[in-house]
Amino acid sequence: MASNQPIISINGITLTVKESLQQTSPVTFRLPENITLTPSTNVIGCSADQPNGTWSQWIIDKACSADCGSCGRLTRTRQCLSFNTKNGSGCPCRGEYKQMEPCNIGVCQFPQPSCCPPYNLIFIEGYFACGPQNEKIIQKFLQHVSNG
Repeated sequence: MASNQPIISINGITLTVKESLQQTSPVTFRLPENITLTPSTNVIGCSADQPNGTWSQWIIDKACSADCGSCGRLTRTRQCLSFNTKNGSGCPCRGEYKQMEPCNIGVCQFPQPSCCPPYNLIFIEGYFACGPQNEKIIQKFLQHVSNG
């Protein structure tokens, strides 16, 4: 096989193997169970107005998984509304479908550690918290502590 010779091409996506990486035994590529590619599959169905697909709104999947110390994570997800995963048609979305962020950044009471790793005790506008954190999380924390 020549160097960088394509070994498979589906809908304009070509997989190549460099000569130094070639194997003597066959390699099997498996698609996820819910996707089937056919010669008529159209994954390019994007328009100039929506070149990156259309996402749903973010939905909080799981509430904070801990009460304090930045030990927990808030999980939110969204779905790609413009792509059919059953047949691979439509306009795929770009970006994350899932986000996780620290939550409940206030310090824990004794005997628990004040903050969970990798966070450390910080002082923000008169309050102790676990950080460092991004500005959005800090603002949520300050709003929470000021509301009592």
